[in-house]
Amino acid sequence: MKTVPTGRQDRKGREVSTIIAQPIDDLEVAYHVAQTIANEDAVLKTLSKHPDWSLADIAKYLGWVSDKGEPEKWRVQRALKTLSADKLARSFRGKWQATDAGKKEAEKGI
Repeated sequence: MKTVPTGRQDRKGREVSTIIAQPIDDLEVAYHVAQTIANEDAVLKTLSKHPDWSLADIAKYLGWVSDKGEPEKWRVQRALKTLSADKLARSFRGKWQATDAGKKEAEKGI
């Protein structure tokens, strides 16, 4: 998203701007993909080492904390969704755990 001026002013004489969507370049796409994979790897490694931790515990450990100090559990959930689709993690009775394949994958990067 990019903010651009409209060339108009409001009643108080302030510049009025609007937001337009702007395509990202290949470098930005590659960075985003690499960051997503790194996040998934971090969650998988943490889940393998600490299978009893909650999503909040994992988020705090990884430093995923909001400005208000709240753990960003949504980031962990997003990674777990992909890891689950790849059969590297699974939810069993409300608790996430790394599968055998996930544990092997996590050990590769350790």
